[in-house]
Amino acid sequence: LGDYDDVEQGDEVCFMGYPRAYAEAFFGAGHVSALRSVPSHFNQMIKIDAIEIDASINKGNSGGPLVDSDTGKVVGIVTLRHGDITPALRELRDYFSSWPKKGGLLETTALELINLAERNTNIGLGTAISIRYAKDELKALGFKV
Repeated sequence: LGDYDDVEQGDEVCFMGYPRAYAEAFFGAGHVSALRSVPSHFNQMIKIDAIEIDASINKGNSGGPLVDSDTGKVVGIVTLRHGDITPALRELRDYFSSWPKKGGLLETTALELINLAERNTNIGLGTAISIRYAKDELKALGFKV
């Protein structure tokens, strides 16, 4: 495993995951766009090191390793993609779902377009938590890392 301190802005990184629940792993690559401190997923009062990635992160990449392309070492765990328009799409879906069920073309097409947009919208930015944070959490649970 690598270390957060070895990662620098501009470094090339790669990741893997199973977007759209494909059976095969998909690999992606990008660059470290920023290193910053963000609130923990579990406790907003705790700050953790995060690696901002300029890469096409998709649903299904979450939980996958973020690897330093030069060293081959895992430096983070992919956690999310940015530009998520899901809340706005959810509102639209609720709006169209509240219409009387007539099975009309507009209702069906609108819901299909909303679902398509949710699956495919991606602005090409993502976040990974530092592998240091993952190591510390595993140690706290009694694992030897």
